[in-house]
Amino acid sequence: MTHTPHSELLVIDMASATNPAWPTPARGAGQVAIRAKEAGVTSINATISAYTQSFRQAIAEVNRVRRFIEWESDTVMLVTTADDIRTAKASSKLGITIAFQTGSPFEDDWLNTLPVLHQMGLRVSQLTYNEQNLIGSGCREPRDQGLTFYGQQVVSAFNSTGVIVDVSHVGWKTSSDAAKLSTAPIIASHSNAFEVTPHPRNLPDDLAKAIADTGGVIGVVAWEVLNRPRSGGHPTLDDFFRHMDHFLELVGEDHVGVGTDFNENFAAEPVPPDFALQYGASSDRSISPPAIEGFGGFDDFPNLTAEMVKRGYSESVIRKVLGENFLRVAETVWQ
Repeated sequence: MTHTPHSELLVIDMASATNPAWPTPARGAGQVAIRAKEAGVTSINATISAYTQSFRQAIAEVNRVRRFIEWESDTVMLVTTADDIRTAKASSKLGITIAFQTGSPFEDDWLNTLPVLHQMGLRVSQLTYNEQNLIGSGCREPRDQGLTFYGQQVVSAFNSTGVIVDVSHVGWKTSSDAAKLSTAPIIASHSNAFEVTPHPRNLPDDLAKAIADTGGVIGVVAWEVLNRPRSGGHPTLDDFFRHMDHFLELVGEDHVGVGTDFNENFAAEPVPPDFALQYGASSDRSISPPAIEGFGGFDDFPNLTAEMVKRGYSESVIRKVLGENFLRVAETVWQ
């Protein structure tokens, strides 16, 4: 069977934790955006705000990225529509979608904060990080009481404004509530299967099905912790594909994507980053959080495609998983 070369495919990273406007270590020649582009990545949903940032802090980070995009306009471009992703591919630029891994920046006033952030380019946002916020419960809370009344308002506002609801890091009940309430497809941008690797950040089967039932997509993630085999040991691409195959069988080829959660910024810091201290993540100086063997950075994206071909994935499945599934969701929500 003949497959389209990796370089010609539409490749979307549904959750890149590497902020392209921040310094990163040298893992090969050039800046992270150049390396991602050279590795055949078309577009990234770049984490611009995470953890417990305020509205003002989020604006500062968004502005930093917008200045970076303006400064590096020969290499990158801002993505706010599905057509922008297609344009990035046609023009050999890296598309950058502004995404949040927290709902904290909306504070207690989504009516006034959300329109500002959307106008600045926000197109994807998690409802929570690991903790409780005004919207609902994060996945590490001892008690997940579901979407709050305020959270119900936020989900509906995301739908009407054109922001994709992301339930990675979100508690299972809060995520289930969001799936039931949302009138648009929702995503889990970077989560794996709890049935394969039991971890509160991973998705139980019923929640994965609920996300797919909205028309949404689950991004299989490369973070080492969420790929650990039950037998122990450092995970490899084989473990990553156990999660991918589980989701493909469970929810079908139209609802699976890739969200790496690569964060190369941390390794450029002289001391362990706040994330590592707060959440107990490894402060590995090469890549942190640690990634799986064989898929540890943007340079390794061609390995993923090659492995899919090796495993007998059809051309259609490869195209959908690498980018077309998320593009469909973007086209639906961002219109």
